[in-house]
Amino acid sequence: MKKKPFESTLSRFVTGTLAIGIGRFSTVALGFLGLAIATRWLSLEAMGAFTLLRVISSFSANLSDFGLETTLTKLISSNSDEQYQRKLINTAIYFRCVTIAAASVFSLLASELFFLLFGRFQYADLFIYMPALIATESIYRLLNPILLGKFKFAAVSLIEITSSVANFVLTVVFVVWLQLGVFGLIYMRIAFQVLAIIITYFAANIQHRFEFDFQKLKTILVFGFPLYLNSILSYIFSRADTFLIGGLLGPAEIALYEIARKIPESLEMLFEAFRQVYFPFISKLFAEDKLEKATRMIQTSLRLVTFTGMFGTIIAFIFGKEILILFFSDKYAASAPVFGILMVLLTFNVIDTMLGYSIVAVGDSDKPPKINIFRTAVNFFGYLMLIPVLRLLGAALASLIGTITVNPLNVFFLRKRKLDIQFRTFLKPMLIFCLILVLLFALNPQCIRPKLALLALYILICLMFSIVTQDDINLVVTEAKLLLARFFKKPPLQGSEIE
Repeated sequence: MKKKPFESTLSRFVTGTLAIGIGRFSTVALGFLGLAIATRWLSLEAMGAFTLLRVISSFSANLSDFGLETTLTKLISSNSDEQYQRKLINTAIYFRCVTIAAASVFSLLASELFFLLFGRFQYADLFIYMPALIATESIYRLLNPILLGKFKFAAVSLIEITSSVANFVLTVVFVVWLQLGVFGLIYMRIAFQVLAIIITYFAANIQHRFEFDFQKLKTILVFGFPLYLNSILSYIFSRADTFLIGGLLGPAEIALYEIARKIPESLEMLFEAFRQVYFPFISKLFAEDKLEKATRMIQTSLRLVTFTGMFGTIIAFIFGKEILILFFSDKYAASAPVFGILMVLLTFNVIDTMLGYSIVAVGDSDKPPKINIFRTAVNFFGYLMLIPVLRLLGAALASLIGTITVNPLNVFFLRKRKLDIQFRTFLKPMLIFCLILVLLFALNPQCIRPKLALLALYILICLMFSIVTQDDINLVVTEAKLLLARFFKKPPLQGSEIE
Protein backbone atom coordinates (compact mmCIF):
# COMPACT_ATOMS: atom_id res chain seq x y z
CA MET A 1 0.00 0.00 0.00
CA LYS A 2 1.41 3.36 -1.08
CA LYS A 3 2.10 5.85 1.69
CA LYS A 4 0.20 9.13 1.78
CA PRO A 5 2.36 12.21 1.04
CA PHE A 6 2.48 13.38 4.66
CA GLU A 7 3.25 9.87 5.91
CA SER A 8 6.07 9.63 3.34
CA THR A 9 7.54 12.95 4.48
CA LEU A 10 7.14 12.01 8.14
CA SER A 11 8.82 8.66 7.52
CA ARG A 12 11.86 10.33 5.95
CA PHE A 13 11.85 12.90 8.75
CA VAL A 14 11.91 10.18 11.43
CA THR A 15 14.62 8.26 9.55
CA GLY A 16 16.83 11.36 9.37
CA THR A 17 16.26 12.13 13.04
CA LEU A 18 17.14 8.58 14.09
CA ALA A 19 20.27 8.63 11.91
CA ILE A 20 21.61 11.85 13.44
CA GLY A 21 20.28 10.79 16.84
CA ILE A 22 22.62 7.79 16.91
CA GLY A 23 25.62 10.05 16.40
CA ARG A 24 24.35 12.64 18.85
CA PHE A 25 23.73 9.97 21.50
CA SER A 26 27.35 8.88 21.23
CA THR A 27 28.44 12.51 21.64
CA VAL A 28 26.28 12.97 24.74
CA ALA A 29 27.12 9.61 26.34
CA LEU A 30 30.88 9.76 25.81
CA GLY A 31 31.02 13.47 26.59
CA PHE A 32 29.17 12.75 29.81
CA LEU A 33 31.64 10.03 30.76
CA GLY A 34 34.54 12.33 29.95
CA LEU A 35 33.09 15.05 32.17
CA ALA A 36 32.46 12.55 34.97
CA ILE A 37 36.15 11.66 34.83
CA ALA A 38 37.25 15.30 34.70
CA THR A 39 35.15 16.31 37.74
CA ARG A 40 36.93 13.68 39.81
CA TRP A 41 40.40 14.80 38.73
CA LEU A 42 39.93 18.58 38.80
CA SER A 43 38.98 21.01 41.55
CA LEU A 44 35.79 23.07 41.53
CA GLU A 45 37.78 26.19 40.60
CA ALA A 46 39.56 24.43 37.71
CA MET A 47 36.25 23.18 36.29
CA GLY A 48 34.77 26.64 36.71
CA ALA A 49 37.70 28.27 34.91
CA PHE A 50 37.44 25.84 31.98
CA THR A 51 33.70 26.42 31.76
CA LEU A 52 34.24 30.19 31.69
CA LEU A 53 36.85 29.89 28.92
CA ARG A 54 34.60 27.60 26.86
CA VAL A 55 31.60 29.92 27.25
CA ILE A 56 33.61 32.98 26.19
CA SER A 57 35.12 31.19 23.15
CA SER A 58 31.68 29.93 22.07
CA PHE A 59 30.24 33.42 22.44
CA SER A 60 33.07 34.80 20.29
CA ALA A 61 32.34 32.14 17.65
CA ASN A 62 28.69 33.23 17.70
CA LEU A 63 29.62 36.90 17.57
CA SER A 64 31.69 36.42 14.40
CA ASP A 65 29.14 34.14 12.68
CA PHE A 66 26.81 36.82 11.22
CA GLY A 67 23.98 34.29 10.92
CA LEU A 68 25.80 31.97 8.50
CA GLU A 69 25.10 28.78 10.46
CA THR A 70 21.32 28.87 10.04
CA THR A 71 21.26 30.78 6.75
CA LEU A 72 23.43 28.27 4.88
CA THR A 73 21.16 25.36 5.82
CA LYS A 74 18.09 27.35 4.80
CA LEU A 75 19.46 28.53 1.43
CA ILE A 76 21.11 25.24 0.44
CA SER A 77 18.09 23.11 1.35
CA SER A 78 15.77 25.45 -0.57
CA ASN A 79 17.76 25.43 -3.85
CA SER A 80 19.19 22.20 -5.29
CA ASP A 81 21.08 23.85 -8.17
CA GLU A 82 24.73 22.71 -7.82
CA GLN A 83 26.27 25.87 -9.28
CA TYR A 84 24.22 28.04 -6.93
CA GLN A 85 25.25 25.92 -3.93
CA ARG A 86 28.94 25.95 -4.92
CA LYS A 87 29.12 29.75 -5.22
CA LEU A 88 27.15 30.20 -2.03
CA ILE A 89 29.43 27.87 -0.05
CA ASN A 90 32.71 29.31 -1.36
CA THR A 91 31.53 32.86 -0.69
CA ALA A 92 30.57 31.88 2.87
CA ILE A 93 33.93 30.17 3.48
CA TYR A 94 36.05 33.17 2.46
CA PHE A 95 33.87 35.61 4.35
CA ARG A 96 34.01 33.42 7.46
CA CYS A 97 37.81 33.18 7.31
CA VAL A 98 38.02 36.97 7.67
CA THR A 99 35.59 37.08 10.60
CA ILE A 100 37.33 34.19 12.39
CA ALA A 101 40.70 35.94 12.14
CA ALA A 102 39.21 39.17 13.48
CA ALA A 103 37.50 37.38 16.39
CA SER A 104 40.70 35.52 17.33
CA VAL A 105 42.78 38.69 17.43
CA PHE A 106 40.11 40.57 19.36
CA SER A 107 39.89 37.81 21.98
CA LEU A 108 43.55 38.33 22.88
CA LEU A 109 43.20 42.11 23.00
CA ALA A 110 40.13 41.78 25.23
CA SER A 111 41.79 39.53 27.81
CA GLU A 112 42.28 42.47 30.17
CA LEU A 113 38.51 43.06 30.08
CA PHE A 114 37.92 39.46 31.15
CA PHE A 115 40.34 39.88 34.04
CA LEU A 116 38.56 43.07 35.06
CA LEU A 117 35.21 41.25 35.15
CA PHE A 118 36.31 38.02 36.82
CA GLY A 119 39.59 38.88 38.49
CA ARG A 120 43.06 37.43 37.86
CA PHE A 121 42.19 34.02 39.24
CA GLN A 122 44.52 31.04 39.46
CA TYR A 123 43.94 29.89 35.87
CA ALA A 124 44.20 33.25 34.08
CA ASP A 125 46.90 31.83 31.75
CA LEU A 126 44.21 29.78 30.00
CA PHE A 127 43.13 32.82 27.97
CA ILE A 128 46.14 32.38 25.67
CA TYR A 129 44.31 29.42 24.10
CA MET A 130 41.24 31.47 23.22
CA PRO A 131 42.10 32.06 19.50
CA ALA A 132 42.57 28.32 18.85
CA LEU A 133 39.28 27.49 20.58
CA ILE A 134 37.42 30.19 18.64
CA ALA A 135 38.90 29.18 15.27
CA THR A 136 38.25 25.42 15.55
CA GLU A 137 34.69 25.83 16.83
CA SER A 138 33.86 28.48 14.20
CA ILE A 139 35.13 26.42 11.26
CA TYR A 140 33.21 23.32 12.34
CA ARG A 141 30.04 25.36 12.79
CA LEU A 142 30.50 26.68 9.25
CA LEU A 143 30.88 23.25 7.64
CA ASN A 144 28.22 21.29 9.53
CA PRO A 145 25.25 23.35 8.18
CA ILE A 146 26.42 22.54 4.64
CA LEU A 147 25.93 18.83 5.31
CA LEU A 148 22.50 19.51 6.80
CA GLY A 149 21.45 21.66 3.85
CA LYS A 150 22.36 18.79 1.53
CA PHE A 151 20.33 16.34 3.69
CA LYS A 152 23.44 14.23 4.42
CA PHE A 153 22.18 13.11 7.79
CA ALA A 154 24.04 9.78 7.83
CA ALA A 155 27.34 11.59 7.30
CA VAL A 156 26.55 13.96 10.18
CA SER A 157 25.90 10.95 12.39
CA LEU A 158 29.16 9.19 11.50
CA ILE A 159 31.15 12.39 12.11
CA GLU A 160 29.56 12.82 15.52
CA ILE A 161 30.37 9.23 16.49
CA THR A 162 34.01 9.62 15.41
CA SER A 163 34.38 12.97 17.18
CA SER A 164 32.78 11.75 20.41
CA VAL A 165 35.11 8.75 20.60
CA ALA A 166 38.10 11.05 20.02
CA ASN A 167 36.78 13.44 22.69
CA PHE A 168 36.56 10.69 25.31
CA VAL A 169 39.91 9.07 24.45
CA LEU A 170 41.73 12.42 24.47
CA THR A 171 40.16 13.33 27.84
CA VAL A 172 41.50 10.12 29.36
CA VAL A 173 44.93 10.63 27.77
CA PHE A 174 45.42 14.32 28.63
CA VAL A 175 43.66 14.52 32.01
CA VAL A 176 44.18 11.07 33.56
CA TRP A 177 47.27 9.57 31.94
CA LEU A 178 49.37 12.69 31.31
CA GLN A 179 47.78 14.53 34.27
CA LEU A 180 47.71 17.89 32.48
CA GLY A 181 44.74 19.07 34.51
CA VAL A 182 42.59 21.83 33.05
CA PHE A 183 45.11 22.35 30.24
CA GLY A 184 44.42 18.77 29.19
CA LEU A 185 40.74 19.63 28.71
CA ILE A 186 41.72 22.52 26.44
CA TYR A 187 44.07 20.36 24.35
CA MET A 188 41.32 17.75 24.09
CA ARG A 189 38.75 20.25 22.85
CA ILE A 190 41.04 21.73 20.20
CA ALA A 191 42.22 18.32 18.96
CA PHE A 192 38.82 16.67 18.57
CA GLN A 193 37.39 19.74 16.81
CA VAL A 194 40.26 19.69 14.31
CA LEU A 195 39.46 16.04 13.58
CA ALA A 196 35.77 16.89 13.10
CA ILE A 197 36.66 19.72 10.72
CA ILE A 198 38.78 17.49 8.50
CA ILE A 199 36.14 14.76 8.24
CA THR A 200 33.26 17.21 7.72
CA TYR A 201 35.08 19.07 4.94
CA PHE A 202 35.52 15.92 2.86
CA ALA A 203 32.05 14.54 3.69
CA ALA A 204 30.41 17.78 2.50
CA ASN A 205 32.06 17.30 -0.93
CA ILE A 206 32.80 21.01 -1.17
CA GLN A 207 33.78 22.07 -4.68
CA HIS A 208 36.36 24.55 -3.51
CA ARG A 209 37.22 27.35 -5.90
CA PHE A 210 38.69 30.82 -5.60
CA GLU A 211 35.39 32.58 -6.19
CA PHE A 212 33.50 35.20 -4.25
CA ASP A 213 30.01 36.36 -5.20
CA PHE A 214 29.10 39.70 -3.60
CA GLN A 215 25.45 39.29 -4.50
CA LYS A 216 25.27 35.97 -2.69
CA LEU A 217 27.09 37.47 0.29
CA LYS A 218 24.46 40.21 0.33
CA THR A 219 21.72 37.54 0.26
CA ILE A 220 23.38 35.72 3.16
CA LEU A 221 23.81 38.86 5.25
CA VAL A 222 20.37 40.33 4.55
CA PHE A 223 18.59 37.10 5.45
CA GLY A 224 21.05 36.15 8.15
CA PHE A 225 21.47 39.45 10.02
CA PRO A 226 18.22 39.10 12.01
CA LEU A 227 19.22 35.50 12.76
CA TYR A 228 22.64 36.77 13.81
CA LEU A 229 21.07 39.19 16.28
CA ASN A 230 18.81 36.40 17.48
CA SER A 231 21.77 34.05 17.94
CA ILE A 232 23.65 36.63 19.99
CA LEU A 233 20.61 37.35 22.12
CA SER A 234 19.95 33.63 22.55
CA TYR A 235 23.50 33.04 23.69
CA ILE A 236 23.37 35.97 26.08
CA PHE A 237 20.05 34.67 27.35
CA SER A 238 21.35 31.13 27.83
CA ARG A 239 24.81 31.98 29.18
CA ALA A 240 24.51 35.31 30.95
CA ASP A 241 23.89 33.36 34.15
CA THR A 242 27.38 31.83 33.88
CA PHE A 243 29.02 35.27 33.61
CA LEU A 244 26.94 36.73 36.43
CA ILE A 245 27.54 33.76 38.70
CA GLY A 246 31.27 34.03 37.97
CA GLY A 247 31.30 37.76 38.70
CA LEU A 248 29.03 37.67 41.77
CA LEU A 249 29.74 34.27 43.32
CA GLY A 250 33.07 32.97 41.93
CA PRO A 251 34.47 30.11 39.75
CA ALA A 252 33.54 27.35 42.22
CA GLU A 253 29.88 28.35 42.00
CA ILE A 254 30.17 28.25 38.20
CA ALA A 255 31.24 24.61 38.50
CA LEU A 256 28.23 23.74 40.71
CA TYR A 257 25.84 25.45 38.30
CA GLU A 258 27.51 23.92 35.26
CA ILE A 259 27.11 20.40 36.64
CA ALA A 260 23.44 21.08 37.41
CA ARG A 261 23.12 22.28 33.82
CA LYS A 262 25.11 19.43 32.29
CA ILE A 263 22.35 16.81 32.01
CA PRO A 264 19.75 19.26 30.60
CA GLU A 265 22.44 20.58 28.25
CA SER A 266 23.30 17.04 27.13
CA LEU A 267 19.64 16.27 26.49
CA GLU A 268 19.36 19.50 24.53
CA MET A 269 22.24 18.25 22.40
CA LEU A 270 20.17 15.14 21.71
CA PHE A 271 17.31 17.42 20.69
CA GLU A 272 19.73 19.09 18.26
CA ALA A 273 19.65 15.83 16.27
CA PHE A 274 15.92 16.38 15.91
CA ARG A 275 16.30 20.11 15.17
CA GLN A 276 18.98 19.56 12.53
CA VAL A 277 16.57 17.38 10.56
CA TYR A 278 13.46 19.40 11.41
CA PHE A 279 14.75 22.72 10.04
CA PRO A 280 15.69 21.71 6.47
CA PHE A 281 12.53 19.59 6.16
CA ILE A 282 10.21 22.34 7.39
CA SER A 283 12.05 24.88 5.21
CA LYS A 284 11.46 22.76 2.12
CA LEU A 285 7.78 22.29 2.96
CA PHE A 286 7.30 26.05 3.27
CA ALA A 287 9.31 26.69 0.09
CA GLU A 288 6.88 24.35 -1.73
CA ASP A 289 3.88 26.11 -0.09
CA LYS A 290 2.70 22.93 1.68
CA LEU A 291 1.32 24.76 4.71
CA GLU A 292 -1.04 22.03 5.88
CA LYS A 293 1.71 19.42 5.97
CA ALA A 294 4.05 21.88 7.70
CA THR A 295 1.44 22.63 10.36
CA ARG A 296 0.88 18.93 11.02
CA MET A 297 4.61 18.35 11.36
CA ILE A 298 4.97 21.25 13.82
CA GLN A 299 2.02 20.04 15.93
CA THR A 300 3.21 16.43 16.00
CA SER A 301 6.74 17.50 16.93
CA LEU A 302 5.55 19.81 19.72
CA ARG A 303 3.37 17.10 21.22
CA LEU A 304 6.11 14.47 21.33
CA VAL A 305 9.02 16.63 22.51
CA THR A 306 6.90 18.09 25.34
CA PHE A 307 5.89 14.61 26.49
CA THR A 308 9.52 13.48 26.47
CA GLY A 309 10.80 16.62 28.19
CA MET A 310 8.28 16.42 31.01
CA PHE A 311 9.07 12.74 31.56
CA GLY A 312 12.75 13.58 31.97
CA THR A 313 11.87 16.43 34.32
CA ILE A 314 9.91 14.11 36.62
CA ILE A 315 12.96 11.83 36.79
CA ALA A 316 15.11 14.85 37.73
CA PHE A 317 12.84 15.85 40.61
CA ILE A 318 12.56 12.28 41.92
CA PHE A 319 16.16 11.05 41.50
CA GLY A 320 18.15 14.28 40.95
CA LYS A 321 20.45 14.08 43.97
CA GLU A 322 21.27 10.41 43.38
CA ILE A 323 22.02 11.06 39.69
CA LEU A 324 24.45 13.91 40.43
CA ILE A 325 26.29 11.92 43.10
CA LEU A 326 26.51 8.88 40.83
CA PHE A 327 28.05 10.75 37.90
CA PHE A 328 29.91 13.66 39.48
CA SER A 329 30.61 12.74 43.15
CA ASP A 330 28.92 13.98 46.32
CA LYS A 331 30.57 17.43 46.18
CA TYR A 332 27.94 18.32 43.55
CA ALA A 333 24.90 17.01 45.51
CA ALA A 334 23.89 20.56 46.46
CA SER A 335 23.08 21.22 42.79
CA ALA A 336 20.04 18.88 42.82
CA PRO A 337 17.27 21.54 43.23
CA VAL A 338 18.83 23.63 40.45
CA PHE A 339 18.98 20.51 38.28
CA GLY A 340 15.20 20.03 38.57
CA ILE A 341 14.41 23.65 37.60
CA LEU A 342 16.81 23.50 34.66
CA MET A 343 15.05 20.38 33.37
CA VAL A 344 11.77 22.35 33.27
CA LEU A 345 13.67 25.10 31.44
CA LEU A 346 14.98 22.54 28.95
CA THR A 347 11.46 21.61 27.83
CA PHE A 348 10.46 25.25 27.35
CA ASN A 349 13.73 25.91 25.49
CA VAL A 350 13.04 23.02 23.12
CA ILE A 351 9.52 24.31 22.41
CA ASP A 352 10.85 27.82 21.89
CA THR A 353 13.58 26.56 19.53
CA MET A 354 11.12 24.59 17.41
CA LEU A 355 8.70 27.49 17.12
CA GLY A 356 11.54 29.91 16.41
CA TYR A 357 13.00 27.78 13.62
CA SER A 358 9.50 27.38 12.17
CA ILE A 359 9.22 31.18 12.02
CA VAL A 360 12.57 31.36 10.21
CA ALA A 361 11.57 28.56 7.85
CA VAL A 362 8.40 30.40 6.83
CA GLY A 363 10.59 33.38 5.90
CA ASP A 364 10.19 35.73 8.90
CA SER A 365 13.83 35.87 9.97
CA ASP A 366 13.25 39.28 11.59
CA LYS A 367 10.82 37.96 14.21
CA PRO A 368 13.07 35.82 16.50
CA PRO A 369 15.36 38.78 17.39
CA LYS A 370 12.36 40.82 18.52
CA ILE A 371 11.21 37.93 20.69
CA ASN A 372 14.67 37.46 22.18
CA ILE A 373 15.12 41.15 22.98
CA PHE A 374 12.06 40.94 25.21
CA ARG A 375 13.19 37.63 26.72
CA THR A 376 16.70 38.91 27.43
CA ALA A 377 15.31 41.97 29.19
CA VAL A 378 13.07 39.80 31.39
CA ASN A 379 16.00 37.48 32.09
CA PHE A 380 18.45 40.15 33.17
CA PHE A 381 15.87 41.71 35.47
CA GLY A 382 15.33 38.27 36.99
CA TYR A 383 19.08 37.61 37.34
CA LEU A 384 19.70 40.90 39.12
CA MET A 385 16.74 40.36 41.46
CA LEU A 386 17.07 36.65 42.20
CA ILE A 387 20.79 35.68 42.09
CA PRO A 388 21.79 37.84 45.11
CA VAL A 389 18.90 36.35 47.12
CA LEU A 390 18.58 32.74 45.92
CA ARG A 391 22.07 32.34 44.41
CA LEU A 392 22.19 29.43 41.92
CA LEU A 393 18.49 28.63 42.27
CA GLY A 394 17.71 32.27 41.46
CA ALA A 395 19.67 32.04 38.21
CA ALA A 396 17.72 28.96 37.14
CA LEU A 397 14.34 30.49 38.03
CA ALA A 398 15.15 33.73 36.19
CA SER A 399 15.98 31.79 33.02
CA LEU A 400 12.75 29.81 33.29
CA ILE A 401 10.60 32.91 33.76
CA GLY A 402 12.20 34.59 30.74
CA THR A 403 11.47 31.65 28.45
CA ILE A 404 7.88 31.16 29.62
CA THR A 405 7.00 34.81 28.99
CA VAL A 406 7.95 34.73 25.29
CA ASN A 407 6.34 31.42 24.37
CA PRO A 408 3.00 33.00 23.35
CA LEU A 409 4.82 35.42 21.03
CA ASN A 410 6.20 32.53 18.94
CA VAL A 411 2.71 31.07 18.54
CA PHE A 412 1.29 34.49 17.69
CA PHE A 413 3.74 35.08 14.82
CA LEU A 414 3.11 31.61 13.36
CA ARG A 415 -0.65 32.12 13.52
CA LYS A 416 -0.22 35.37 11.60
CA ARG A 417 1.19 33.23 8.78
CA LYS A 418 -2.01 31.13 8.77
CA LEU A 419 -0.49 28.25 10.76
CA ASP A 420 -3.01 26.89 13.26
CA ILE A 421 -0.65 26.17 16.17
CA GLN A 422 -2.59 25.14 19.29
CA PHE A 423 -1.36 25.83 22.83
CA ARG A 424 -3.05 22.69 24.11
CA THR A 425 -0.60 20.63 22.05
CA PHE A 426 2.14 21.24 24.61
CA LEU A 427 0.12 22.44 27.61
CA LYS A 428 -1.57 19.07 28.26
CA PRO A 429 1.63 17.14 29.12
CA MET A 430 2.77 20.11 31.23
CA LEU A 431 -0.43 20.03 33.27
CA ILE A 432 -0.04 16.28 33.79
CA PHE A 433 3.55 16.94 34.94
CA CYS A 434 2.26 19.50 37.47
CA LEU A 435 -0.16 16.90 38.83
CA ILE A 436 2.65 14.36 39.28
CA LEU A 437 4.85 17.01 40.93
CA VAL A 438 2.10 17.87 43.44
CA LEU A 439 1.73 14.18 44.27
CA LEU A 440 5.51 13.87 44.66
CA PHE A 441 5.77 16.69 47.20
CA ALA A 442 2.57 15.68 49.00
CA LEU A 443 3.51 12.00 49.38
CA ASN A 444 7.30 12.51 49.65
CA PRO A 445 8.01 8.83 48.83
CA GLN A 446 11.24 7.37 50.21
CA CYS A 447 11.15 3.93 48.56
CA ILE A 448 11.84 3.15 44.93
CA ARG A 449 8.46 1.55 44.13
CA PRO A 450 6.20 4.57 44.77
CA LYS A 451 8.68 6.75 42.89
CA LEU A 452 8.53 4.46 39.87
CA ALA A 453 4.75 4.36 40.22
CA LEU A 454 4.62 8.14 39.75
CA LEU A 455 6.62 7.80 36.53
CA ALA A 456 4.28 5.08 35.30
CA LEU A 457 1.25 7.22 36.21
CA TYR A 458 2.55 10.06 34.03
CA ILE A 459 2.92 7.74 31.03
CA LEU A 460 -0.51 6.18 31.62
CA ILE A 461 -2.30 9.55 31.77
CA CYS A 462 -0.47 10.73 28.63
CA LEU A 463 -1.64 7.61 26.79
CA MET A 464 -5.20 8.15 28.01
CA PHE A 465 -5.25 11.71 26.64
CA SER A 466 -3.56 10.70 23.33
CA ILE A 467 -0.45 12.78 23.96
CA VAL A 468 1.40 9.69 22.79
CA THR A 469 -0.48 7.40 20.39
CA GLN A 470 0.01 3.89 19.14
CA ASP A 471 0.69 5.32 15.67
CA ASP A 472 3.60 7.37 17.09
CA ILE A 473 5.14 4.28 18.65
CA ASN A 474 4.63 2.14 15.54
CA LEU A 475 6.22 4.76 13.28
CA VAL A 476 9.34 5.16 15.42
CA VAL A 477 9.77 1.37 15.81
CA THR A 478 9.30 0.75 12.08
CA GLU A 479 11.74 3.46 11.01
CA ALA A 480 14.30 2.32 13.59
CA LYS A 481 14.16 -1.20 12.17
CA LEU A 482 14.55 0.12 8.62
CA LEU A 483 17.49 2.28 9.64
CA LEU A 484 19.26 -0.63 11.30
CA ALA A 485 18.58 -2.80 8.24
CA ARG A 486 20.14 -0.17 5.97
CA PHE A 487 23.10 0.25 8.29
CA PHE A 488 23.96 -3.46 8.37
CA LYS A 489 22.98 -4.45 4.81
CA LYS A 490 23.49 -1.36 2.63
CA PRO A 491 25.67 1.77 2.57
CA PRO A 492 24.14 4.63 4.60
CA LEU A 493 21.87 6.96 2.67
CA GLN A 494 23.53 10.25 1.83
CA GLY A 495 20.28 12.21 1.72
CA SER A 496 17.08 12.30 -0.24
CA GLU A 497 14.38 14.53 -1.53
CA ILE A 498 11.36 14.98 0.68
CA GLU A 499 8.86 13.92 -1.91
